[in-house]
Amino acid sequence: MLGGGIYRGSSVLISGTTGAGKTTILSKFAYEACRRGERCLYFANEEPADQVIRNMESVGIHLKDHIGDKLMIHADRPTSLGLESHLTEMQDLVMDFKPDTVLVDPVTGLAAAGGPSHRASNAKNLFIRFTDFLKSRGVTSLFTYLIRSPVTATQTELEISSLIDTWIVLEHVRANGDYKRLLRILKSRGMNHSSSVAELRFSERGILLKGGSW
Repeated sequence: MLGGGIYRGSSVLISGTTGAGKTTILSKFAYEACRRGERCLYFANEEPADQVIRNMESVGIHLKDHIGDKLMIHADRPTSLGLESHLTEMQDLVMDFKPDTVLVDPVTGLAAAGGPSHRASNAKNLFIRFTDFLKSRGVTSLFTYLIRSPVTATQTELEISSLIDTWIVLEHVRANGDYKRLLRILKSRGMNHSSSVAELRFSERGILLKGGSW
């Protein structure tokens, strides 16, 4: 659906409602990157590292195989630090670990680090500075973004959509009494990506896609 994959050093946004599969897609990318011998730094803003690892086991993503060698999961609530301190900590970890890929789950959690006043604008500023920091080092970045409802699937409250290169939208919809997960590529700069919608399924065999023709 992406015509072979994303470009190295590009920035990717994966948006969707709760339960749409954002963390699973992100974790799969991290796992496959580690299998290729790349180093990944994973910022988990909502779940402890052991919980992320445990949850991904159920869909055949064995992150624990790469912990300590190729993969670092840094789990920390954004509210534990101020905005500047949080950004400095993230940049320091990047410089120390020297990853090929950085993952942030979710980037919406960074809004809480900005304090009650001008929260969205502060978080957007942090996002701009951090993505620029990563791009200057040729680091590929993936961010998940929690949206409130399917109605806002193609919107971001932090107004960061114009800053990313590839935008993957996940939706959790009801059809014939069942809920289905759908995946589509909203945009991907510099590549002839699919414009169709694919059904996304998670199983013990991993992630399965049905449809998604060009």
